[in-house]
Amino acid sequence: MLSKDSRISKPSEFYKIKKSGTSIKSENFSIKYLKNQESTRVSFVVSKLVTPVSPKRNKLKRIYRALFRELNPELKSYLVVYPKITSLKTKHSLLKEELTAVLDKIKG
Repeated sequence: MLSKDSRISKPSEFYKIKKSGTSIKSENFSIKYLKNQESTRVSFVVSKLVTPVSPKRNKLKRIYRALFRELNPELKSYLVVYPKITSLKTKHSLLKEELTAVLDKIKG
């Protein structure tokens, strides 16, 4: 699990990222990010529009949390990840490659 310091939890932070953040869309997810000078903070949002079944929404969040724990990116950014339902049928290695490519775009 991600530590409390590395999660975005305040509604004001979500609003700030949604309003002035930059988005990158991928085949299996989209990321909205806002660069800052503090540290990397991440949140995962899966809407009921993606899937109305809560165990699937929770599984999507677990998949992406595991990916972030493996990659452990040091971006100095706030990230909000919006997984898509296609992530459930995609192999872990492909998701990892795709996420790595997107995080490299954010770094560069």
